[in-house]
Amino acid sequence: TLQAKAYDTSNNSTLSSSISVTVSNTQDTTAPVVVISAPLNGYITPRRSKSVVITTSATDNVAVSNIKILIDGIVMTTCTGGSCSYTLNTRKVKVGSHTITAVATDTSGNQASQSITVYKQ
Repeated sequence: TLQAKAYDTSNNSTLSSSISVTVSNTQDTTAPVVVISAPLNGYITPRRSKSVVITTSATDNVAVSNIKILIDGIVMTTCTGGSCSYTLNTRKVKVGSHTITAVATDTSGNQASQSITVYKQ
């Protein structure tokens, strides 16, 4: 129940009539869903490849705030909204396996991630 009290310049006061208010403080606890659509898990870069484009997307029951793309645990880029891409210069990557991770965060701070492994020859 809410009621307002008003004062005039002579410090006289009066109360308004009461009104009922219902507050619903539901909290978003649902994590977003994130997908790395390219490259595919297990991708092997061709020997003469200069780059590979990493493409991700995320959805959420409320809204996606951002997506981060990480290579071997290092954040390479952060994009706002539900999609993100990054062009990886494969000439600067060592030969061997590498983990690509996409981390999506929704507007309530819930997070989800997906990781894949790619290989450089």
